[in-house]
Amino acid sequence: MPTDFLPDAAGPDHWPFLPERVLHTMPWGVLALNRQAVLRLLNPYAARLLGYADASRALGRPLAQVVPADFPAELLQALHAALTAPGPVEGQFYLPYCQQWLAMTTAPGAAEVLVYWQDVTHLVAKNQQYQALADHTPDALARWDTSQRLHYANPALEALVGQPLLPLLGKTPGEIGPLPFLSDAFPMRLGQVLATGEPQRVYTTQGEQYFQTQLVPELHNGQVHTVLSLTHDVTELKQAELAAAAQAHFNEQLATTSPDRIQVRALATNHVLYVNRPVLRELGYNPDQALAAHARGEAPFPGAPADEAALAAYWASFATASPDEVLVVEHQLQALDGTWHWYRMRGKVFAHDAQGQPSQALSITSCITLEKQAEAKLRAANDLLEAVFNATLNSLEVLTCVRDNRGKIVDFEWLLTNKAAQRLVQRTDLVGRRLLAEEPVMLTNGVFRRLRRVVARQQATEFEQYYPHEETGEWFHVVAAPFGDGVVVHWHDITARKRASAELLRLQVSQQQQLANAVLDAQEAERRRIAESLHNGLGQLLYATKLHLQAVVPPAGDTALTNAKQKTEHLLTTAIAQVRSISHQLVPIVLNDFGLAAALRDLCHTLRVPNLQVTCAVGELPSLPPPLALAFYRIAQELVANLTRHAEATQAELTLTAQASWLELRVEDNGRGFDPEQLALPGLGLRTLRDRTQLLNGELAVTSAPGQGTRVVVRIPYGPAAGQAAGPAYHGPGLDVKTTERPSA
Repeated sequence: MPTDFLPDAAGPDHWPFLPERVLHTMPWGVLALNRQAVLRLLNPYAARLLGYADASRALGRPLAQVVPADFPAELLQALHAALTAPGPVEGQFYLPYCQQWLAMTTAPGAAEVLVYWQDVTHLVAKNQQYQALADHTPDALARWDTSQRLHYANPALEALVGQPLLPLLGKTPGEIGPLPFLSDAFPMRLGQVLATGEPQRVYTTQGEQYFQTQLVPELHNGQVHTVLSLTHDVTELKQAELAAAAQAHFNEQLATTSPDRIQVRALATNHVLYVNRPVLRELGYNPDQALAAHARGEAPFPGAPADEAALAAYWASFATASPDEVLVVEHQLQALDGTWHWYRMRGKVFAHDAQGQPSQALSITSCITLEKQAEAKLRAANDLLEAVFNATLNSLEVLTCVRDNRGKIVDFEWLLTNKAAQRLVQRTDLVGRRLLAEEPVMLTNGVFRRLRRVVARQQATEFEQYYPHEETGEWFHVVAAPFGDGVVVHWHDITARKRASAELLRLQVSQQQQLANAVLDAQEAERRRIAESLHNGLGQLLYATKLHLQAVVPPAGDTALTNAKQKTEHLLTTAIAQVRSISHQLVPIVLNDFGLAAALRDLCHTLRVPNLQVTCAVGELPSLPPPLALAFYRIAQELVANLTRHAEATQAELTLTAQASWLELRVEDNGRGFDPEQLALPGLGLRTLRDRTQLLNGELAVTSAPGQGTRVVVRIPYGPAAGQAAGPAYHGPGLDVKTTERPSA
């Protein structure tokens, strides 16, 4: 062991061995280096820090050879610096390979340097934690020395003052100038802490911000060494205090000016702890006398016996009420002038005793006399409205919307129905039920769609609707008006009117059909008369003329007369053929003998010429009355005539089909076409078609455009819908067959 560090050798025999035992048991590392950085002394603790289990293996070797590879370079530099330093070398160093912080101090000797290593890992960790806390706390920390100069400040203080801290360090509060937490009283309070060692508290304000600074002394050897100031922004707390004060003032004003009677009772004694006196005065009572009477257990003002019992039960019920339960009771009281008034009391437990039992209750009593009177008037009005509502013979319903999560109306729910509506559907349990669930027909007949539109547009609508009911069903005039997020629906039975209208229509159609038949019969009679006159009169005369002409024999060799005779005979033959053709057209023999299908085919056959190809497609037809077949033939004849006279077409198609109770005739060509808006122009022959179609209660549709051909569609009812015998009968919804003239789609 180096003699520089050994005690006097003249001591007891055991003395030289005591320092060695102490070095081996010390809780810190000790090592000695000579001036050449050779390790001369190493206790076990230091050996472990250098990675040696046996300290003797490192003794006598240069320091650079015994330190581990990851030995901190700054620690190695500090050890070499201590070899030449005149005084101690100190510092803290981190050993990464053993994850320890060391506090090093050295003691130089004449020939050697003694080094002490102490484990300060725990202290460094605490310092780091304290430093992290100081750096990240929202409160502003500062340390002032005994000269009241700023010695330390954390980042929060820098953010508070809004300027760098480095220029402020070392300055007194007066030299620093005005800051949010440095009031005029701050230096005085700081001096008191330095003088007395007692903590002080300083409140400051800046604009709408409030700060509280706690001054805490830091002692060293029983004396104040520094003062730590902790500044906290208490703006929210101060604002809460101000708000609480304002709320308290408001509560006082409310209790003083409120028309409601506010009282607090102790539940155990039933004593009134608080009541707002102005209300008692308004009731005509002396507040002091009323409260004294109540304290004696007497009623401060009389009430009906039943109401007094209700009040007693009301206050007794607070003993078992839950914390969030609000108790309500209504009662009557008699004022000094003898008038009775209605009151509503609402109360709630707001304090509990140590055992958690209700101890105090707050009750607010409101005068509801006007409300009761209004309720009575409203009840009378509702009774009257209900009487009128149920007395009407029309069905009335109030429905509210049922929407999905996207706000779309998916159904309606009944809120109210009158007696007539209940009789209509033969049910009394519709309120609260869904419209489409109970009446799915409302979706298929379009009523649901109409009601939904009323709500969406917030606009009333009216329409006529057939409602299937019992065996025949009924017709209604429906008026639907918006009502909040719902509708009010009024159903007026118009079945009798609809049946009368249907009967009138039937008579009108019957008369129209009779008129049409009469017109057609007159036309056909005139056609037959003209045909007979042509055939039996003019035709016979032309034939006789031809016979007489044939009896004439021209002289031999008279070529001119012979040619003239032949030409005349040819002209007479042509005239006779045309007379026969005209008479056949006037009276269609094929129609009478073979039916409508054969007559139409014959009509198309007569149109076939080299420059016009006509296609005829006639399906299977039902048995038709002769007047209807003749009328349809005349319409086809007129269409074909228009085609040959005006269309200038090269291809045409005539199609006749039977569909349900309708006959449909379609004539199409690829001719020059025309503007359908010019249907009324003379010469097109379409006015006659329209008139014939209307007489037969049918529909005419014309589609054409210049240069794009023409399509004409004629639809005429047959069978029961044609109204040939008794006219159209009443068959429920959708019966009305209208004669229309519209372009085809």
